[in-house]
Amino acid sequence: TLGEAIDRLAASLDAAEARFVELAGADALARVPVNRADLERLVQLTRGKDDETARLVQHMAARRFGEIIRMVSERVPEWAIANGKQARLLVEGDDTLVPGPLVEPLRGAIVHLVRNAIAHGIEDGARRASLDKDALGTIWVHCRKGENGAPHVIVSDDGAGIAATDADRVFEPGFTTQGIESELAGRGVGLYAVREELALVQYDVMLGKSDGGGACFELRPQREAGASA
Repeated sequence: TLGEAIDRLAASLDAAEARFVELAGADALARVPVNRADLERLVQLTRGKDDETARLVQHMAARRFGEIIRMVSERVPEWAIANGKQARLLVEGDDTLVPGPLVEPLRGAIVHLVRNAIAHGIEDGARRASLDKDALGTIWVHCRKGENGAPHVIVSDDGAGIAATDADRVFEPGFTTQGIESELAGRGVGLYAVREELALVQYDVMLGKSDGGGACFELRPQREAGASA
């Protein structure tokens, strides 16, 4: 009947709204579209200021971490298959806000670290079976607020890890943990390039400790990195 059809339509709309909020954030339905060029101009006009208007503009320009990382999550299975492996990406801290100027540098760094984990860290199925590991490799990306509200990102995996003899060399130009070039991981220049690019926005990338037994990299402001060194 017409009433039943309307009920089904209403249920479908409710489900679609719930899914949209899940992907875009709890405040998605309250957002108002803003022209990106106008927003970037506002950011320029308030740069260097620390008043209420400047803080509001910075908040408007920020992006949810979940939005930044979504494309990477979707591409991981594809990248892994192309490399003869299986992998998934697990993300924590979707709602952490990332300031506008950090969005592209952090996204670029994460993309490289994830691709590097697939190419050099996650083992193929036969090797993982011999180590009694699940055939599906796991990469974790965790974003949280650090000191002064700046985002702090950790990228880790349950792969082969980095040999102790290589730990001090991974950020050197041209260093690679494989004897062959890898289209996926960037031909051995990526980690050096990642560090150089992040330095332009006063961020650093360093080796951390992985609970999964593989490699772990931390991305955080240089002032935090220096304080903990």
